[in-house]
Amino acid sequence: MCLRLLLLKHILVVLFIAAIVLNEIYKTTYIITKARRLENTRGKTMTEFIQVSTTTDKREDAEHISKAIVENRLAACVQISGPVTSIYRWNDNMEESEEWLLTMKTSKNIYPRLEQAIKNFHPYEVPEIVAVPIIAGSKDYLDWLEKETGD
Repeated sequence: MCLRLLLLKHILVVLFIAAIVLNEIYKTTYIITKARRLENTRGKTMTEFIQVSTTTDKREDAEHISKAIVENRLAACVQISGPVTSIYRWNDNMEESEEWLLTMKTSKNIYPRLEQAIKNFHPYEVPEIVAVPIIAGSKDYLDWLEKETGD
């Protein structure tokens, strides 16, 4: 009898966790779908814009990369933050370093050219280059972003 109750308890826990996961998937899908439907007056969905980040160990490199990116209209804006502390694994060793974070706002269509430009200007062997969608933003800002990137 105790074994059956224990088994039933485990089944209920699994079902409860599955319900939570399904609920989170539903909420995420709903938010993404709703964001894709939001449009500015030019008919561009907000998810066509992205925020790209990279880091570098010298402020001078961060400024050089940022200026080249904006000058070539690969991003409308690059913000330099830092220094920040990064802790990571590299060549099987735990590393800790002071870095400068570059945050770029651009169009998803420009990403391949932006990624290549970052690689060309970046001193790291394997630079961090990650992009996330902008799911909401003010119409005026997104219009400006679109204008400055020429997309």
